[in-house]
Amino acid sequence: GTIPGRITDSSGAVIPAASVTVVAADTNFPFKATSNEDGLYRVLSLTPGKDKVTVEAQGFKKSIHDVELRVGDTLAIDTTLQVGSMSEA
Repeated sequence: GTIPGRITDSSGAVIPAASVTVVAADTNFPFKATSNEDGLYRVLSLTPGKDKVTVEAQGFKKSIHDVELRVGDTLAIDTTLQVGSMSEA
């Protein structure tokens, strides 16, 4: 499966260089991506099953999404980060 998405702040401005980590629940293996200058990212070659998607950027609260991918799924996850420290979720 594939998880693409766009990362913005609460005003709608894109957030480049945000870290996106997808961890498969059954293997704990992390897949990582970084958003580009348009706030876009894409995590490829994910196995089917439950995953935890974590989005982080300096100066913003961490965002966590629990998702379930099926074979061949493309599951878009657009994320709006709130201003705060990365230790906050």
